[in-house]
Amino acid sequence: MVANGPHDRFIAATYAGEGTRIWAVDSSSPLRLLPQKTAISLDFSPDGRRLAVGGVDEVVIWNFQTGEPLERRALEGRVWQVDYSPDGRYLGAGASSGIGRVWDLESEGHIDLVGHRTEVNGFGFGPKGRLAVTASDDGTTRVWQAATGRPYWRAPKLAARPARLLTQQ
Repeated sequence: MVANGPHDRFIAATYAGEGTRIWAVDSSSPLRLLPQKTAISLDFSPDGRRLAVGGVDEVVIWNFQTGEPLERRALEGRVWQVDYSPDGRYLGAGASSGIGRVWDLESEGHIDLVGHRTEVNGFGFGPKGRLAVTASDDGTTRVWQAATGRPYWRAPKLAARPARLLTQQ
């Protein structure tokens, strides 16, 4: 998995069994290695200060410039995809446990998005951050209200990995 940091200044990539490498785009040498051995998915925060890395049974939020882990958030299974909401208030993830989860980073609480029958391998926020989308190996795509976890829309048997949620909500 790869991610492009805000303002196109940093690139991050996960490497199985090794961790996450960070590069400044003006250098060919890695800036840092984040030693989370089970790194699977990643996303930079919109303000460019943090990097969320999904692994096995957790999401770690890093200060990627110093290499310091800031927070650990539990989520059972392999965390296939993580995504910050556009305003940075929420962090969402989809996992092999069949759960989508949205953490409210201001209140420290979380909401589970429950309804898929198998792995949640796709997760994303809409452009306004009000809606979250999950996609699963069960062939369904579901849309949820991000703040409440309330179901908003469901489409059975669509593509399992939407690139981005295409909505104006």
